[in-house]
Amino acid sequence: MDSLSASQSAALKPKPVSSVFNRRPGSGVHQAVPQRMRTTPIKQQTAPQPRVRAHRPQKVTLSAVPCSICDQRVPEHHMMCCGCANYSILAHRVAQIKIDASLDTVTQKIENIDKLDCPDKDPGTDPFRLRLLKIKQQGVRRELDVVRKARDLQTDEIAAKKRHLATLRNQVSTMRETAASLHTQSVNEHQKIKRKLSQDVQELKTKVNTEIPHSLLAKRSVLCRELVSLYNIRLRKVRRGSGITSVGSTADTFPLIGTLSLPDIITLCLSSHREINTALDRLASFTCLAAYYLGAPLPYVILLPQRRHPYIRISSNNYPLHLEDPLPQVSSEKPAVFSKFAHALAMLCLNLASISHKLGFHSHLNTPEEIVKIDKIISRMFLTIEEEDPDGNEVTDVELSCVADYIITQVYLEVDGGGSEWVSL
Repeated sequence: MDSLSASQSAALKPKPVSSVFNRRPGSGVHQAVPQRMRTTPIKQQTAPQPRVRAHRPQKVTLSAVPCSICDQRVPEHHMMCCGCANYSILAHRVAQIKIDASLDTVTQKIENIDKLDCPDKDPGTDPFRLRLLKIKQQGVRRELDVVRKARDLQTDEIAAKKRHLATLRNQVSTMRETAASLHTQSVNEHQKIKRKLSQDVQELKTKVNTEIPHSLLAKRSVLCRELVSLYNIRLRKVRRGSGITSVGSTADTFPLIGTLSLPDIITLCLSSHREINTALDRLASFTCLAAYYLGAPLPYVILLPQRRHPYIRISSNNYPLHLEDPLPQVSSEKPAVFSKFAHALAMLCLNLASISHKLGFHSHLNTPEEIVKIDKIISRMFLTIEEEDPDGNEVTDVELSCVADYIITQVYLEVDGGGSEWVSL
C-alpha cells in the first residue's frame, strides 16, 4: 500500500509547462494543443556583428510567444483573446485531468482491496457502501434540518399573520359598532330635526292662515275705505213717502255714488240717460281702480276716456258704456246700439262679480239675476265689510250673452210694462 501511494504520488506530481511543450510530435499532450497555438521559434533581429564568431540564438520562453490574433506577448495581455486564454490555462487543465485520473485509479484500487478482503460480502454489510449511505444520510439530515427551520419560520410567520388578522378583525368589528352607533345617533338627530321642522312649518302655516288673512283683510278694508271716500260711495237713508227703493237697499238705506244712485236694472228706465251715463262712468272708473289696488285682474278690460273716445268703453271700441238718448227711446228705435250698451253693462257686472269672487267678499253669484244686482254687490263689498266666505271661491261660469239677454229682457219689460214680447238681437 505504501509503494502504491508513493508511485501514485510520483505520478500525480505536476510537470513543468516547458516539459509539456518540449515533447516530441505525436505525444498525447502535444496533440491537444491547437495548431495555431503551437510555439514556433522567432528569430530576433540583432545588430550586425562581425563574422569572426558565430552566435547561438537565444532560447524562446513563454513570455516571448506572440499571439496569432493580437500580435502581443502573453504577459502583456490585459484582456486576452480565446486562443491566448486557452493557451494560458492549458497547463492547469492538463494537471487537473491527471489528478482526476489518479483519484479514479486510487478509488478503483480501494474497491479492489475491499473485494479481496471480503470476496463474498453482503451489499448490506459493505463498509464502503455503508459509508456512502451514511454520507448521504448526513446530507439528507442536513437538508431536513434546513427544511424544518424553514417550516418553523413559516409557522411563526403564519402565527404572526393570524394574530395580525385577529387584530384587524377586532378593529373592523369595533369600527362597525362605532358606525352603527353613529348611524343610530344621526337617525335620531334627523328625526328630531324633522319633527322640529314639521312643527315649525305647522306653526308657520297656522300663522299664515290666521294672521296674514287678517292683515290682508285689514289692508283691503283700508283700501276700500279710501276708494269709497274718494268716489263718495255711501248709504243714504230712505225718506218716508219718497218711494225710492233698490235691490241693494235695506229697509232704511240705499247706496249712492256721488249724488246719484247706483244703477239698478229694475229701475234703470226711470233715470235719465245723463244720470245713467254719469253713474256708469263713475262706477266703471271705480271698478278699474279697485281692481288695480286689490290685485284682481278683470275678465273684460275697461278703457278709460281718451281724446278720440271721450266715453268709457269695455273690451273694445264697439261696446261704449254711454247713451246718447234716453234708454226707452234707444231700446225701441236703436236696437243695435241698445244691444251693445247692454253687452257693455253686462261686462261691467261680470267684472264686479269677478272681483267679488276672487277676493271672497261675496259668494254665490252664479246666476244672471244675482250678477246684475250691482248696487247689492257694491254695498256688500265696500259699504258693509263682511268676513270672507269659505265657499266664496265656488264659482259657476256665467256666459256674457246670458247676462246681456237678461238685461235686455228686464229693460224691455220695464219699457213695455211687462206685456210685450221681444226677440234677442
